[in-house]
Amino acid sequence: MRREDPRDRLLEVTIGLVYSGCRVEERLGHGAMGDVFLATRERDGATVVVKLLDRVLAADSHYRDRFEREALALLKLPPHPNVVPVLAVGADQAEPHLILECVPGPTLAQKSLGGPLPLEVALRYARDAALGLASAHAHGLIHRDVKPANILVDGERDLARVLDFGLAKDVFLSGVTQPGQLVGTAPYMSPEQWEEDSEEDGRIDVFGLAVTLYELIAGKLPFDAREPFAIAELILAGDYEPLDEVVDDADPAVARLLDWALEPDPELRLPRMDVFAADLSALLEGRPTQVPALVEVATGRRHYLVRPLRLRCGSSPSCEVVLDDTAPQHAELVREPGAFLVSDLCSPRGTFVEDERLPEGRPRRIQHQARLRCGEVELRLHLPVTRARAAFLDDVERLSLPDPLLRAALPGPPRRLRSWLLELSAPSLPEQAYTRAALAALLGAETAAAAEQRVLARLEPLRQAARERCATWGGETWRAWAQAWVQEWREAGPQLGPSPSVAWVLHASHQGRQLAQRSLAGEGLLLVGRDEKCHLRLPRKDISRRHATLLRLHRGWLLVNEGRQSATVAGRPLSSPLWLEPETPVSLGAVELCLRPSAEPRLQRAGVGLFALDPDWFWALAGLGHPAVATGLVGLLHEPRHLAWLEPAARTLHPEAPEAVETLRRAVGSDLAEKVAGARSVLTVLLGADPGDDLAAWGDLLARRRGELGPQVLPQGWLRATRRSSTTTRLSPPA
Repeated sequence: MRREDPRDRLLEVTIGLVYSGCRVEERLGHGAMGDVFLATRERDGATVVVKLLDRVLAADSHYRDRFEREALALLKLPPHPNVVPVLAVGADQAEPHLILECVPGPTLAQKSLGGPLPLEVALRYARDAALGLASAHAHGLIHRDVKPANILVDGERDLARVLDFGLAKDVFLSGVTQPGQLVGTAPYMSPEQWEEDSEEDGRIDVFGLAVTLYELIAGKLPFDAREPFAIAELILAGDYEPLDEVVDDADPAVARLLDWALEPDPELRLPRMDVFAADLSALLEGRPTQVPALVEVATGRRHYLVRPLRLRCGSSPSCEVVLDDTAPQHAELVREPGAFLVSDLCSPRGTFVEDERLPEGRPRRIQHQARLRCGEVELRLHLPVTRARAAFLDDVERLSLPDPLLRAALPGPPRRLRSWLLELSAPSLPEQAYTRAALAALLGAETAAAAEQRVLARLEPLRQAARERCATWGGETWRAWAQAWVQEWREAGPQLGPSPSVAWVLHASHQGRQLAQRSLAGEGLLLVGRDEKCHLRLPRKDISRRHATLLRLHRGWLLVNEGRQSATVAGRPLSSPLWLEPETPVSLGAVELCLRPSAEPRLQRAGVGLFALDPDWFWALAGLGHPAVATGLVGLLHEPRHLAWLEPAARTLHPEAPEAVETLRRAVGSDLAEKVAGARSVLTVLLGADPGDDLAAWGDLLARRRGELGPQVLPQGWLRATRRSSTTTRLSPPA
């Protein structure tokens, strides 16, 4: 006779109840934290999943607290095709629950009941799961229970989707796991999860996904025993049979990738989930992975360097790295975080690093791309990924282009221009007030005000075109476009835009007293909160551990409020994300954040009596016929002869599209010809003559009048003296 399960009695009570507007229809199963039910959303009839926190756990304040905090963290995750989304959270109700999207299809555990999956299918599902987990990691959330039962196969789209973040950890929440408490499912738990006081990060999910992939391919677990702590001993020792010893004809590249991901020492393990996803994609496409290896220069043959800790190189078949034309036991490599230690083993023909022979008994540390020679065999170390930097610190790459090339690229595909289009359509121009003040200090307030009016008129058609392109992303307001960008920016790829001209500093204060400040020069992402991982740390109880994130577009900044209190400007609550207006305080509870320039407004010097100026302001001054533009306009007459920079710069944008390079070259040439014609008209008035195409005569005219023309400004990016090379910027780490 079957023993009665207490949950069966609760089931009758639960069916028909309504949670967050969803009526429970039937029970699907029982998970790590409670029961899972199929339900119907009353407002539209959609089928959803209701996940109830176990009633015994709900009575425990510790578990309720953990459920609430992690559920709120889940709501912050932007939509991702490989994650089953949380639609609503009822964390503060009598029966804490989650509402999730209902995905038709089996779990990987169910799909693999009949035995191992075909290699390509297993790799594809693992790659999908890795992409979803990488997205969660990028937002500070670690799953901690990755296993086949927590990965669904979407039957409609045939892709894998991660679900059940019931044991997830938000890296910005502290103290939700009690000391001595094990979190996870034993065969899939990383060594760190078995060891008390170990630091947990995304590498535990890398380990869990590697165990899952091994099981899908081999049809068995790598670490299998009857008792959980016997499993723990195997995991902590890294005691498993490599895949190519279990599966006939296993791909060595797949086996070595799994060896790397199953490394018991997290400092030597595959460091990040996005790297795992990229390597799984590489395997599916037949490309090399990023697994550490020695590559023979002559043949391209790879010798993987992931097992064991010490690897011997030589001609003996007993060596882990077998090399022809070397001593039987020629050299030894020892793995360490981010590098290898190489030693010569008294070989007759020696071991060389960068053409320098290693002394006997003195190891040398080598890193990525180091050249190694064992006798006559030339090798190069392949170790491109060395750090397990937190994924939530990842920033988009920004490519700053000279103004002529940037304007020519604007009509092109929007994917690489999204951040600049969003900045152009923003409520205000980020450096406008600073440039006006700097120009007023140089040429007077009246001139600066007149130029500003022309700048605004000049930019309005460009800003309107940007708004129209942003509207194609969905929504009709700038905040809707900014929200779309915040959800997708990490996957947007390199972004083209102008380089910043102003060095900003973020100030934090409370009741007029400064708490902290942080220079934003060279940064693209900044975390604000009381957690030590934040760049601008505010150790106050009324500030969340991760209270806000600042994202730079190109010259301007967005503020994404992630705290429990609304952000306000002048006492008015505003929805996130906010456009940070310089010198305008934003209140996060009792703390005010304010963006201010690092120094008094001034233009950058470009020579004696010369100053670099934003090109739109320069053309505005030229339209006013102001004498300050004379030197810049004469310089512009010479530019058609100095376009050698243009084609290489255009090729960096379109390395495999010569027709696109030619289109850019023609667009810049046409724009320059138009500006040269305008320059001659203005110069004729300013210098009192028109020497035509005689550039030397124009220079002589300028030299004779130079003393009476006053300070001179040059258009940034249009002249050799002001043209910066294309640069990329990324996040700098926390202080």
